[in-house]
Amino acid sequence: MSLPLRVLVVEDSEADAILLVRELRRGGYEPTFLRVDTPDAMKSALTNQTWDIIISDYVMPKFSGIAALKLFQESGLDLPFIIMSGKIGEDFAVEAMKAGAHDYIVKGKTARLIPAIQREMREAEVRKQRKRAEDAFEEIARRFRRTFEAIPDPAYLWERQPDWRIILIQANKAAYDLTNGEIGDSISTELKNLFPKMVEKLNKTMDTGKTQREEMFLKLPTGEERWFLVDHAKTDEDSVLTITKDITERKKAEEALSESEERYRSIFEDSRDAIYIRDKDGNFIDVNEAGVELYGYKKEELLNLNVVEVYVNPADMFKFQQEIEKTGSVRDYEIKLKKKDGTEIDSLVTSTIRQASDGSILGYQGITRDITERKKAEEALRESEERYRSLFEDSRDAIYITTHEGMFVDVNQVLVELFGYTKEEMLNLNVMEIYANPTERINFQQEIEENGAVKNYEIKLRKKDGTEIACLITSTVRRAGDGSILGYQGIIRDVTDRKQEEEKMKRYTKDLERIVDERTGDLKEVQRLLYNIYYKLS
Repeated sequence: MSLPLRVLVVEDSEADAILLVRELRRGGYEPTFLRVDTPDAMKSALTNQTWDIIISDYVMPKFSGIAALKLFQESGLDLPFIIMSGKIGEDFAVEAMKAGAHDYIVKGKTARLIPAIQREMREAEVRKQRKRAEDAFEEIARRFRRTFEAIPDPAYLWERQPDWRIILIQANKAAYDLTNGEIGDSISTELKNLFPKMVEKLNKTMDTGKTQREEMFLKLPTGEERWFLVDHAKTDEDSVLTITKDITERKKAEEALSESEERYRSIFEDSRDAIYIRDKDGNFIDVNEAGVELYGYKKEELLNLNVVEVYVNPADMFKFQQEIEKTGSVRDYEIKLKKKDGTEIDSLVTSTIRQASDGSILGYQGITRDITERKKAEEALRESEERYRSLFEDSRDAIYITTHEGMFVDVNQVLVELFGYTKEEMLNLNVMEIYANPTERINFQQEIEENGAVKNYEIKLRKKDGTEIACLITSTVRRAGDGSILGYQGIIRDVTDRKQEEEKMKRYTKDLERIVDERTGDLKEVQRLLYNIYYKLS
């Protein structure tokens, strides 16, 4: 199967270009080519299309192989560039190769053409792979530098020298800030002269490759002494990364906590709510068993966590901290937290500031209450209310809710249309205003409060335009938690048409009865006359 090959041919002779393409096909390639013979055409081809190889004549009327080579080099592309010419002498060939051409071929002697293309394509691929590897290495180095500088705690990179000395080769911005820039003067300084207490653990990390952690009371280049949590991790054969987290405040907090721990331990552990104590930086100092169960970590894991790791949205931690430092405490502060397995929990946090004797903030302590189930219940209630609202509005019957005193609380659209008011007008009405006989309201109230409900209670009501309508009311009492009556809710059905039909039927029935009575009297009179005639004849 022929190999595809994209060829840019720099050639003034179309015939020579066709011969070249024919030779490429005989060599096992399926070329896609473009012939150019001016600088502008070549520049456009290099800019707008992708090529695998460039084959150029050496001498052309409007161009030259050397000029084409220079233009190709200016493009920054890395492709095989082969000069193929019938008018090239040895001196010109040497000049072309020195200028950067990868090979030259004499026209008419093309036996070297295919092998030269194959060789140069292989070498171009090797160069591409080498460039990709170099770029990847450089990208890794850039990422390491960015990551190293982004570490929020002071970090130091150490390197073991051939004479086994361990020297400082790099420190991040946090380290510069911690030492007011003085760490910069210590680059290339031996570890034992900077932090002699680190030598043993760092050597162990270097030799075993295992990460080492220790708490150390270190003297900084500034002369200040502070407590640090120190982690050593091997980065390559002769290098170790050390990250130092300032835990001085935590140490102070632990000291203050130990003075009162025994007095409060029982309450702390027996509480059904999650209780925590943390330092100002967010590190957990203590968490009770309820807190362990709440977050799903082991206690040891929690004590090595920063509180930001249990926040669904880390920015919420900083908002919480601003709020509590502004007021000194927070009560029922609602926030979303998460468990070890990622499960989100709705929580209420009640917390206070912990202060040292000099008034400085040591950290915070408080109670976290899981209200996830309550929130679910509230959501279920909201969904239920939405379903109720849909049924309320979509009902074909007129539905109302009133207070005990008779003020409308809510009405659906059917009721609005039934009485001819706007909804806003209805909500400003007292139910007495739609009774044809207001005293009927008292009778209705007595019956519904005596029985708790009424069904098909017949009553006459009045529309906005004064029209009276016969209605059936089915209603129930609304009560508060203590049993007191809040009001009433129910359905009003307009039965005016039905009542009118019933009245017509009653009148029709009476008319029939009257006619029957009249006809019955007539018959009785006829019967009496016949009887008299019969008597006389007999």
